[in-house]
Amino acid sequence: MDSNFYFKNLSDSGDNITYKWDFGDGIISTIKNPSHSYSNTGKYKVKLIVNVENIGVDTSETELTVLLGQKEISLDTLNTEATDIVETNNGYLLLCSKNYTSFLMTLDHNLKQKETRALPAKMFLSFIAPCNDGNYIFIGTTSGGNFNELIKMKADGTLIWSKLFNADNFASIQQTPDNGFILVGMRYTVGINNTKIPQSVIIKTNETGDTIWENFFTGDNILQHTANAIIASDGYTIAGIKHDNTKGFFCSDCDSVCILKLNNQGLVKWRKATNSGINSQYLTFLSIAKLPNNNYNIISVGDLGSYFFSETGEFISRKILPNVAVYNSVTTDGSLMILEKESGNGFRAVVEGYTTTGALSWNVGINAAQKRAGFNSCCADSWPVVVKPLKNGGAIFVSNKIDLQNYHEIATFIKIDKDGKVL
Repeated sequence: MDSNFYFKNLSDSGDNITYKWDFGDGIISTIKNPSHSYSNTGKYKVKLIVNVENIGVDTSETELTVLLGQKEISLDTLNTEATDIVETNNGYLLLCSKNYTSFLMTLDHNLKQKETRALPAKMFLSFIAPCNDGNYIFIGTTSGGNFNELIKMKADGTLIWSKLFNADNFASIQQTPDNGFILVGMRYTVGINNTKIPQSVIIKTNETGDTIWENFFTGDNILQHTANAIIASDGYTIAGIKHDNTKGFFCSDCDSVCILKLNNQGLVKWRKATNSGINSQYLTFLSIAKLPNNNYNIISVGDLGSYFFSETGEFISRKILPNVAVYNSVTTDGSLMILEKESGNGFRAVVEGYTTTGALSWNVGINAAQKRAGFNSCCADSWPVVVKPLKNGGAIFVSNKIDLQNYHEIATFIKIDKDGKVL
């Protein structure tokens, strides 16, 4: 889309010949070998009519498909980067944040920029989710502090309300079927030698952000680095790290992946864990996704491990990813996608599709090569941001890269179907 298609006329040349091209989108050309660009995706029937001195007419036609492909939005004037994205009824709402400055950018279905709105000073946002009433809920701060506020706004950035919680940082927010919200994050406790230990906390609120219940995982119920929750009619499933803090915070052989099921009141129904350490050099957030077969996939952000558990929490297997994991998601049509950071001669954002047993099916990366002084840069890095499922199947894959000529950031977007085909 928006790229030039070059059409070649293979009919005989000669005098008194006229040509009529119909590109299928309402545009006509009488040039022999024209070029044309399409402003929307879709299938188009292209027709060529050749007329020789009004006595001989021939027609040829073919169908072509116009894809969205990789779209880019330059963020040089904003001094910011893409942070999160959600699909709306009219396109997409993009959150951009950096240096305690945040912007909301509305995009149409073809990922073309419509409006950009700067949010108030010291309002810094890290995560966005849609609400059932057409508005949006955010995690962030309105005062330049920790990401421990729940903020509800309209798409144009109008503040509806905000609530401050007793937590140090939240990692995710989702709306529940009763129009309340589930917040997942961490709260620090003091460990040996006065070290700060981040413990997981999950909070359930009503639709106005007032706390109904919370579960703070300390003591015998210890859990750390929980990133998100899976919402079901009978409760919530979360994952985290079960760590032996008596052996030091960075312990690569004494931590394990832990999965919990909470009921609708936040009480633990069951709790399971791997039998051995995850051998992670650094403890990182664990993100959980529910698979089409009702099992669970868990990744440790920044590590190579991909873990599979049954729907009752029994450990099934651990797979080693080709690249470090950043984000996992399951599309509405049942595809497990893991966003990864590929290293080697710089690093690049890539999203890979896996089966429910962890077998690699496909991968899609961005074209990070950029022209600089007449040649392609070999090491143009791109930073993975998020891969989000779309309402009608497939996903949208977002990353940031740097323009090596002007050193400003570019947000890149690729829409893919469940089989990794670029849309």
